[in-house]
Amino acid sequence: HLGADRFKALYGKRHFRAAVEGILKRSDPFWCGAAGCPVQVSAALDRALSRIAAKQGQNMSAWRWGAWHPAISSHKPFGKVPLLNTLFDVRTESAGDLFTVNVGQYWANDPKEPFANRHAASMRAVYDLADPEQSVFIYQTGQSGHVFDTRSRSMASAWAAGHYRPLQQNSTAVHRLTLTP
Repeated sequence: HLGADRFKALYGKRHFRAAVEGILKRSDPFWCGAAGCPVQVSAALDRALSRIAAKQGQNMSAWRWGAWHPAISSHKPFGKVPLLNTLFDVRTESAGDLFTVNVGQYWANDPKEPFANRHAASMRAVYDLADPEQSVFIYQTGQSGHVFDTRSRSMASAWAAGHYRPLQQNSTAVHRLTLTP
């Protein structure tokens, strides 16, 4: 009813949850047709289940939202190069959507990966102001920006699982670099 051009421009960039809930509650025949919304909802569910089964198998208990919702930390500039992005980008399964505390926004209009996590908190920290040494943090990728360094992806799985690392400000380790001419 919106028209192909307007639908394409809007879909995935905005959420229509409130509008859709109202349409479904009223079983609005303008949107759902003469058969009503329950028929359309049932058909949409069947299509969705068939699509998921085709990608993740028939065993529903093995289906994972994270398999379709990877958090992608795209490397600049090599994330845009098809032959290099798999090497340089950091991808990890993630939870969440627009309506969860740990937001994981996706763009449903993306033709290749409509459910990929495109917007999330890349760094999370909890600061203990009473005892700063008890503060914790986690980053979506790792502490190194060098793709061949093991620390470039070292925090990705902990970030996705909601874990943290100590944020120590008074380290006992002392490192000294002396530059001599």
